[in-house]
Amino acid sequence: MTFDRAGHLYVRDLSAPFQIDRIAPDGTVTKFADAPFGSPTGDLVFDSHGNLYHAAGGQLYRYGPDGTFTVFVAGSSSFQPSSLAIDAQDTLVVSNGVLDNRLFKVTPDGQVSLFATAPVGLHGLVFDASGRLFGGHSLTGQVYEITPDGQVVLFASGFRDKRRVNAELTNVPFAPLDLAFSPAHQLLATSTFCCVVVDGINRDEGAVLQRGPGKAFQA
Repeated sequence: MTFDRAGHLYVRDLSAPFQIDRIAPDGTVTKFADAPFGSPTGDLVFDSHGNLYHAAGGQLYRYGPDGTFTVFVAGSSSFQPSSLAIDAQDTLVVSNGVLDNRLFKVTPDGQVSLFATAPVGLHGLVFDASGRLFGGHSLTGQVYEITPDGQVVLFASGFRDKRRVNAELTNVPFAPLDLAFSPAHQLLATSTFCCVVVDGINRDEGAVLQRGPGKAFQA
């Protein structure tokens, strides 16, 4: 999901045919554009010119404000875009998903270069207001910070999520599926069942998160 400057929310529509929907501030839903080759598999992000980017079918697509799209960067054996984030200079940072630990930069003219190599594959990429980049790994429950020079450092880990396994509540690693910043500049991480505030206080404390649809919990 992402917002444009006018406050419209853009979401991936998983129904058939696959498409991207635009939701107005009053809740009205309209079709923005078709999603080529099935549902977008990664994040939706806007640049400063109102162009929308997403990944699908191993390719990186760019949509104009009118919904028309082109292949912005073609995929390859080493470049299979999944998660996206964009900085203030309209440079994209792209991951290949949780099974590939490389991060790439894509310039506004479509030039791709290796940016960083993380200990694990990252997704849910997001920049904070100061330009710091963060990404999560759903298989380990870790959140990493990526510095502007491509250094990858562990930011938070040890979170636990309480789930029911064989009718028993069991503590399992929290699996960050996506990251975002709140208006109060708090880093939020979501799993399948809950949302947690990630900050310096929460690092490596192994807090248990209670599950609950539609509720947010702070460790």
